[in-house]
Amino acid sequence: PAVAEETVTEAIEERRQIMAEGAQHIAAALNSRYDLNSLMIGVLETMYRGLELNRVIFCLNDVNVGTFRARSGFGESIDEIIPRFSFSSKGGTDLFSQSLSKGQDIVVNDSKHRAFKSKLPKWYIEAVDAPMFLLYPVRVRQFPAALFYGDFTRPNVMVAQRLLTQMKILRDQAAKAIEASHRR
Repeated sequence: PAVAEETVTEAIEERRQIMAEGAQHIAAALNSRYDLNSLMIGVLETMYRGLELNRVIFCLNDVNVGTFRARSGFGESIDEIIPRFSFSSKGGTDLFSQSLSKGQDIVVNDSKHRAFKSKLPKWYIEAVDAPMFLLYPVRVRQFPAALFYGDFTRPNVMVAQRLLTQMKILRDQAAKAIEASHRR
């Protein structure tokens, strides 16, 4: 058991290192001229590798049509999912709306559990329906500008708190990049 515990600790540290190095690269890019799309791809790749996600998706709020639309992502069946990963920014009672309107990070450990099942929007169930997922809203001056979504192939995956902290750092860097791109 001590060997297994040590192996788990090493794996978590290796993933934390991936997240930390990714955050350092993003921070360096923020201090230079950067392409916003390339920067977001870097954030996505870091999240994907560091959390060992099945899929990760970046959605941007298209204020002209009132819709959050997936812009890019990595993972299983991503080319089929991206065109279908779109939802209204007008609010609602589902988990996506709640996350965005309140600026709340949400971890759904088991999407089939009755506590979550009724709060999943129909479009999500039809397009993705992952057993476990994360929602990290990106707010710029209290405005819901974007959303990072990540999922796992099975429910109740143990994700170390330090990895979730790194996820928040990456999300906050993305918010700074989006805000700075609007000032240019």
